[in-house]
Amino acid sequence: MSFLKRVGFLGLIFLFCLGSGAFAQDTEEQRPGAVKEEAPEATELKAPEPAGDKTSGSEQKGAPKGRLPAREIERPLVLPDEVSELRVGVSYFDAEKYFDEDSKSQSLEDSQDWRLLTVQLEMGYGVADWLEVGAGIPYYSGKIFEAEGDNLGDLYGFAKFRVLKNESRTAELTLNFKASFPTGDSDIKMKLEKKNYFQENLRTGDPLVDFFVGPAGRWSFNKFALRGGFEYGYRMEGKIKSGMEGLEDTDDFDPGESFSANFEFLYQVLDKLVAGVSLDYFQQDANKLEGESLDDDWYLFQLRPGIEIQFTQDYDLAIQSAVPVSGKNQAEAYPIIVIWKSRI
Repeated sequence: MSFLKRVGFLGLIFLFCLGSGAFAQDTEEQRPGAVKEEAPEATELKAPEPAGDKTSGSEQKGAPKGRLPAREIERPLVLPDEVSELRVGVSYFDAEKYFDEDSKSQSLEDSQDWRLLTVQLEMGYGVADWLEVGAGIPYYSGKIFEAEGDNLGDLYGFAKFRVLKNESRTAELTLNFKASFPTGDSDIKMKLEKKNYFQENLRTGDPLVDFFVGPAGRWSFNKFALRGGFEYGYRMEGKIKSGMEGLEDTDDFDPGESFSANFEFLYQVLDKLVAGVSLDYFQQDANKLEGESLDDDWYLFQLRPGIEIQFTQDYDLAIQSAVPVSGKNQAEAYPIIVIWKSRI
């Protein structure tokens, strides 16, 4: 937990610096006497704008009302009012190594597998200029050692609140909430093989509702953008079935708390092409069955480079990979990630 707190503290510092630097810059640009306060004649020739519709020059040119800016680095963290976005993500890896319980890299034996296909569908909707709501559901298929299967994960709903933005809309801070509901497989099914017990099913969900909360921030400048955020997850204790088929017991299952952080650097190479690299950290405490720890706590620290093509203002395609840096009880994998976004 001490490492989790340190990462969380660094995340707070990052968001504070991101916000304070960006908002301070915007305040300086709006200071009386600054160069940008010139040309009152041009302002007088324009028709008065509706309240709350002030945008930067680039957004006025590339983002008609009800649409996102054309360039990814200028796009807000919250969808505009009355805009819907469908997000489809596909990720796959087939690892040859993994990080063991001592965070050491180990090779998988010939008879072992650690592969996973993840497909995620998500829909977001801009209720207001400051509020986006949506829902999503993942699907998992793969094998982790002897545990194998395919199933839906937990259905989730989310809300993103913009709590702060500067006048030119180049910087913003949001507060994000998410709740997931038990639609995945949370049971632990065991099998006996060569006088040893193994888990045979791939768990894809938790027994009760889980809650997640955290802030996020964005700062765009010139052809660059910085985005970051972190999330704390609290998972509620519930009942699951565990044991061999026909001999299952109903036991108390207490999922471990989780924490994740993400810091992303983007560069707009061309008007319709952006390159970036993301620094990701994920951690979850050990699960408990009938009060006894399963010693399955894990963490993963990785770099995620990629590109995104903006075909139009309404269609984007992102292609990414991931490079594992360190971890515990996780695959040392290099997944291929494809994300399609379509706005209505």
